Amino acid sequence: MTNVLNCNLIARTGLSGREQLIALTEKHAAISKHRVFHFDFEGNCYVVKKQLMKRSKIGYSILTLITKALSIPALQGIPVPGGKLTQDIEIKRLISLSAAGVPVPKVVSVGNDYFVMSCLGHSNVEACLKNPGEKSFLVYWEQALAAILEVHRKGAYLSQAFIRNMIAEHGAVAFVDFEDDPGAVMPVHCAQARDWLLYLLSSSLRLNLSPQAQADVILSYLQQERIEVVEEVFACASKIALFRFIFRRKKPYHNRDLQSFKVFIQLMQALSSRRSTTG
Repeated sequence: MTNVLNCNLIARTGLSGREQLIALTEKHAAISKHRVFHFDFEGNCYVVKKQLMKRSKIGYSILTLITKALSIPALQGIPVPGGKLTQDIEIKRLISLSAAGVPVPKVVSVGNDYFVMSCLGHSNVEACLKNPGEKSFLVYWEQALAAILEVHRKGAYLSQAFIRNMIAEHGAVAFVDFEDDPGAVMPVHCAQARDWLLYLLSSSLRLNLSPQAQADVILSYLQQERIEVVEEVFACASKIALFRFIFRRKKPYHNRDLQSFKVFIQLMQALSSRRSTTG
């Protein structure tokens, strides 16, 4: 939703600019059927995010049990309670990440059941990998790798580091979607390892590049990471690679999720083999 609703009418009410923005936001939030939507005001784009309905904890509990049994703590489930609690988590994370210098949306205002943030752009890394245009897909992929590394250098970590949650515009990568806080349930180095794993899971299938070639590029970035993060990534990779027996059949998989997991497991195997040969 990008149109402006009754903007001129609101502008004639004598309200200040901020008051006009809040009034306009309330009107949009009341009529929009979308939980997340954009609108323009005085030449700027804003994003409104309504509160998430409360979620069942079953999926989180199952994932946590599995990852604990397999000793893969970086991929354990992160609770997303929904409602005001989730909104408060995201607002707190956005404010703290912004203060640390991480490129994330600025919190503009907070309503009863929504909040407003600045819009960082409309083109995410997922779209850029699908249609890279004149640039190589590798440019966008490596921009995101470098951006994740920079986040970690600031002592921070992301939440859901999937390519759909990374905005790629003007030669830079920014981040959105912070409804959970991995650091609340795991050490920082595990949360940072999680960033790498989620990014690779969501991007590996999109690349016209073999898992072995991907692993070579990834290693060049991991070599710049803190040693405890690198060790956690490789520990997870070696365990995930054990699941390659699931995808033994030679027939292609038509389900997109299965395709992604197959390539991701191959990538983890390639990373593990690189580690064994390099040290």
